[in-house]
Amino acid sequence: MPVLVSAFAEDLLADELFGHQRHAFTGALGAREGKFLAANGGTLFLDEVADLSLTAQSALLRVLETGEVPQIGRDLPLRTDVRILAATNRGLGQLIADGRFRADLYDRLNALQIHVPPLRARKDDIPVLASHFLRLYCHHCDTDPENTCTPEQQDLSDLAGCASIELYQALQHYDWPGNVRELQNVCLRLRASLVDRPLEPRHLPGNIKPDTRLQAEDLSLKRAVKDHIETVLRATNYNQTKASTLLDIPLSTLRSKAKKLGVDLRKS
Repeated sequence: MPVLVSAFAEDLLADELFGHQRHAFTGALGAREGKFLAANGGTLFLDEVADLSLTAQSALLRVLETGEVPQIGRDLPLRTDVRILAATNRGLGQLIADGRFRADLYDRLNALQIHVPPLRARKDDIPVLASHFLRLYCHHCDTDPENTCTPEQQDLSDLAGCASIELYQALQHYDWPGNVRELQNVCLRLRASLVDRPLEPRHLPGNIKPDTRLQAEDLSLKRAVKDHIETVLRATNYNQTKASTLLDIPLSTLRSKAKKLGVDLRKS
C-alpha cells in the first residue's frame, strides 16, 4: 500500500498513517483505521520518506520498534505486523549530518538497501520502458497498438510498440536528467500528439533528436555488437544458453538482439 508522505501536511500525516477513533476530534464522524492497519499483514510503501518532519520520524520510529500503532481517541495502541518499504531520491547521509533525519530511524529502515541507478546508467532499460509506456498510451488514446505497427516492425523486435527500432535507439542516446518520469512524459506526448505511424526519431523533441553526425558511429557500433555476438555463438557451438551466459545477458535479450541485428542463432 503506497503513501506519498510529502503530499500531506504534518498535522494530517499522523491521521493518514495511524488513523483515529470516532468522535476523537471535531468532525470525526467515523473511525479511520489508517494506512498501517490497512496494510496489516502486508507491505506499506513510504515514498519520499526524506520529507518526513522530525516529529513524524519519531512517531514512525516508535511504531517500527514496538509494532504498536497509536490512534487519536484510543487509550491503548493497536498491534500491527507490517513490512516497510521506503524510498527517497535524496541523500539521507547528508540529511543525518545536517540534523534533518534521525540516524536511528535510518538504521531501522536500512535493513536492506536497493540502489536504483539513474536511467542514464541503465541504457538497456530504456527501450523496454519506452515500449511499455507507448503501448499503455495507445490504449489511453483509444488506439490499438497492434494496428498501428506494421508487421515488419513487429518482426524486428518484441518491443515494437508503435515505434521504429531507430526511435528506441535515439532514446538511448539521451541522458534523461528527469529519469523515468521524463521518459514517460515524452512517450505520452508522442502518442497523444502524433498521427504518423510508426513513430520515428524525427518526431522526438528537439533536445532528444539524435545528431545526424552520429549515424556513422551508430552503424559501426551495430556492426561491432553483431560481430561479437556471432563470435560468442561460434565459440559455444551455437549453444544459446551458454552464449547468453558469456555475454552476461538474459537469453531473451540475446534472441531479441539477434533478431534486430540479423544474427542467425542456428549453426549453418
